[in-house]
Amino acid sequence: PWTGPEQYEDPTGALMMLPSDIALVQDKEFRKLVEMYAADEELFFKAFSSAFSKLLELGVPFPTTAGGIWLYLKSLLGF
Repeated sequence: PWTGPEQYEDPTGALMMLPSDIALVQDKEFRKLVEMYAADEELFFKAFSSAFSKLLELGVPFPTTAGGIWLYLKSLLGF
């Protein structure tokens, strides 16, 4: 028997969903987003790409002076 976090499986055991996955379709506001992205894969990938980039860059300084990131990296390395 499963002793990990709560999850749901379909009768075949082929599909699994976490409580957070279930909430996406049970909550009326989230469901609108689920349906919108399900209908337009390109829209989903654009939104995902933008959000994921923000997560990856969180806390990363991006100098705006001439030389940009390369100047910043040189300063870190003592050049």
